[in-house]
Amino acid sequence: MSFGVQTLQQPKKGCFLLANAYLGDPNFDRSVVLLTSHDEDGSLGFVLNRPTDISLNALLPDFPEFPAPVFNGGPVEKDHLFYVHTREDLIPESQRIRAGLHWGGDFDVLREQVLTGALQPQDIHFYLGYSGWSVGQLHEEIEENSWSIMDPRRIKLADMKSSDLWKGLMRDAGTEQSYWHLAPEDPQLN
Repeated sequence: MSFGVQTLQQPKKGCFLLANAYLGDPNFDRSVVLLTSHDEDGSLGFVLNRPTDISLNALLPDFPEFPAPVFNGGPVEKDHLFYVHTREDLIPESQRIRAGLHWGGDFDVLREQVLTGALQPQDIHFYLGYSGWSVGQLHEEIEENSWSIMDPRRIKLADMKSSDLWKGLMRDAGTEQSYWHLAPEDPQLN
């Protein structure tokens, strides 16, 4: 699968951050982060390619049975649940990330949309925790080559749960970083 990515020089809301193959931080090892906000207050996003074995109903026993995926969104506030979805028409107060992709919104309405069957599991992903950077921190990490910035042109929410997302995006980047998708996870095996 080709994701059709474009390399960017500066991060922006809606872009992907691809961790350097040998970043050295277990929180972000070969991770892909969807940047949901990037402004004068800092940056916030969710790790897309770290699925958990935790069911949504194990986290929210009072929530209707709903088999939507739950991911490890990052090392900050791991006791909080966040969500990214494609149905801004069903979930008011959600924040636009990019065309057709939003995060957050009125949780009580979300629950009601699940109960009525209007919201389907393929419309939403849940994240435990988030990834956050203080003002200037992300720019410093980018200058240190910790992250590559990609603007995915043809990617859907369903593609964002792929275990091969990092490799696929690195391969499609068409830059000097592209070869990193071939690197072994353990550099001593190289």
